Amino acid sequence: MVKNRNFLQFFQTVAGALRVVSKYLVFFFAKIFSILIVKQPRVSLFLKSFLKKNPRLWLKLAEYNLSSYNPRDNESFVSISLQDMNLYFSKEPLKDRRGIGRVSRELLKQLESSQAVTYMKELDEVIDKKRPDIYLYTSIHWCPKKLPKNTIVMIHDVIPLIFPKVFPAESYTWLFYYKSIAIQAKRIITISESSAKDISFYLDIPLEMIHVVHNGVTNLPAIDCHLLDLPKGDYFVYVGSYDFHKNIDVVLKAMRDINNKNVYLVMIGDNKKCMKMVDKLGIKNQVVFLGRIDDGQVGYVISKSKGLLFPSLYEGFGLPPFEAALLGVPTICSDRPAMNVLLRDAALFADPFSIEQWVVQMRVLLGNSQLIESIVATAHARAKAMTWEASCNSLVSILEDVAQESVQINSLHTP
Repeated sequence: MVKNRNFLQFFQTVAGALRVVSKYLVFFFAKIFSILIVKQPRVSLFLKSFLKKNPRLWLKLAEYNLSSYNPRDNESFVSISLQDMNLYFSKEPLKDRRGIGRVSRELLKQLESSQAVTYMKELDEVIDKKRPDIYLYTSIHWCPKKLPKNTIVMIHDVIPLIFPKVFPAESYTWLFYYKSIAIQAKRIITISESSAKDISFYLDIPLEMIHVVHNGVTNLPAIDCHLLDLPKGDYFVYVGSYDFHKNIDVVLKAMRDINNKNVYLVMIGDNKKCMKMVDKLGIKNQVVFLGRIDDGQVGYVISKSKGLLFPSLYEGFGLPPFEAALLGVPTICSDRPAMNVLLRDAALFADPFSIEQWVVQMRVLLGNSQLIESIVATAHARAKAMTWEASCNSLVSILEDVAQESVQINSLHTP
């Protein structure tokens, strides 16, 4: 009996030690990983591919990264006084270089231009302790594990949950981490009706708790760029990464089957991984990779193209077709959400898996000027109506609802 007790105590001691060691190993690995991301991009790509095959380790690293800052620290927020509330706008999403960062910066810019906004530089004079504190995270990816009271969280899409076999680590993290965060929020904001339905379905959140704030559309400048290596003949343009859900392979195969050596494809963004596919299809001389370029260059390249190609299997919103519309350029989209809802009658559509349909629609853009003018006019009008000011007004309305609820709850508890 004594031996069994001693063995149990020994086992518990060893288990405790292993837990401590594993905690410090994760801490050490996360530190090394964060350094490599900045200094050794190629090594970080290898580590990411390894981690994504190990969902539990991926989740642990996600938890570590999100616990590295204090959610109640004023330095983590743009703290402002807005109408009937003290608003704390999370800074972390503002640093993102993708669509999340653009949306976050545009919304903050609109809030900054509002006459109701006053920065908390003079904290004691501006912030009214009697008014409710409202926290806004414009992406769930930077939320702490435990949300502050009266928090509104933005979820742009749940693509990993829609394609779990393609994104096993990310879908695991969504189910066992982000879902627990989302259900704490007072409100969930998303960017389209199709995203709202998916969030409700996959995260088990009542649809009435999810509110749509459509993205605004920014006028891209079109700065003449003679230094860019653009084709001499007609070309289509693709803007985006080489991720699975972007479905770029169908466009590359359409370029092969269009059977016209004088038609080119210009690729913008982090998509050079598809070079092997380009070589395999024998279209190397028809595809130009520009990589990441600034907005003015993007606008110029799109404005000179015959059309934007947007073959995604799924998008929460899809900004590029609207940006192209403001430049007078038509788009061919996959007949999938949210494009087939937001862009109906304002773009050409093709089945995302039908190479033949993409070839047909690309040939339409190369020749049918009357149809192109009609599509571009409809798309331009729709894009014009989608302003960031309107998006901000919708957001403020939701913030006000949460603030009023908080005041009512507090009044019930005040003697």
